[in-house]
Amino acid sequence: QTPRREVKLKSDKSKMFGDMFHQDIYDYETQKHTISEGKEIEVNCIVDENGFIDVCVSQTVWSASIHLARWIVERAPQFKELNVIELGSGTGLMGISVKKFAEMKSMMLTDGDEASVTLMEKNLKLNGNPVCEMSVLPWGPLDEKFSDENYDLVICSDVIYSKESLPLLIHTIAQLLEKSGGECLIANHKIRFDNLEATFVEQCAKFNLNIDTQEGLGDGGEIRFRRLN
Repeated sequence: QTPRREVKLKSDKSKMFGDMFHQDIYDYETQKHTISEGKEIEVNCIVDENGFIDVCVSQTVWSASIHLARWIVERAPQFKELNVIELGSGTGLMGISVKKFAEMKSMMLTDGDEASVTLMEKNLKLNGNPVCEMSVLPWGPLDEKFSDENYDLVICSDVIYSKESLPLLIHTIAQLLEKSGGECLIANHKIRFDNLEATFVEQCAKFNLNIDTQEGLGDGGEIRFRRLN
């Protein structure tokens, strides 16, 4: 069983909301999500009961990861022989799902948070250990470990949430695609994406990335879906 972990809050939300947000301890729980008929994924993750979580966000399941995983698995033959890297993998839900059910040639799961990489290792075991590599990867200019690699596809979900981190994310995507000539699939909840869309478009133009707007995913198209190349 995954143990409780102490999480120190970075904000003054406890002062703002009083008893509603009085503790800084979060529980992990195991969640099961259906990716397609007869295909389920299990992940350990942090539960945000109050809806105000502002740390360890990468260890929470965000809806865009489920919807993009479903979209890819539905089209598994298109992706079967690709070398894939996921940015901001968090719990690993999406990357593990598509490796297990779409049978990519290779899958690299990455996150800027070392604790998330540790959590991904546990979630791999929960799902029968599909063959995935894992690594810490902060966004920004790539180091030698990744700049020498050739990935056909970059995938990421709910990674657009901060005006400060967005240019670093797009820089990373652009460098990964520059060598391979591949594409990036990026899904994000509209609440966060719409507020930063102008910055997203600006940064993609800066790095000469083309944006192909896709039909929204999820109920009512709440998940914005873009393909970059």
